[in-house]
Amino acid sequence: MEFRSTNLHHLNSAVTQSEAAALELQQLNSRISSLETSIEDQTGELNKKDGGIKQLEKVIEEKSNSLASLQSKVQLLQEKGWLELKERGGEVDARVNEFEKQVVSLIKEIEAQNKKKEELEARANAAEKKIEGAEFEA
Repeated sequence: MEFRSTNLHHLNSAVTQSEAAALELQQLNSRISSLETSIEDQTGELNKKDGGIKQLEKVIEEKSNSLASLQSKVQLLQEKGWLELKERGGEVDARVNEFEKQVVSLIKEIEAQNKKKEELEARANAAEKKIEGAEFEA
């Protein structure tokens, strides 16, 4: 009976080990399933974020293109403005030269008028002296 008891004990021990292994296997399978679900969820989140990143990259590219276009337009306007300023500067220089010529001409005219005035004053003085001299003699 001791043999049976030992066999029974070995059998019970084997069944208990088998049940423990089955329970551990079930727990491991449950853990694997849980991890797979977590991986799927995280993969979905990553795909969602990747899509968002791609959209942001498109927006950035569009904004960059728009910015480059605006910078190009600004540069063209600045160049055009510079050319207009140079052109206007040329016009201003021409007008300044014209005004300078007019000033020189007016100065010459004033000098001529002053000379005529002095000549007329001298003639008037001479005429007065003649009149005074004629009155004195008369």
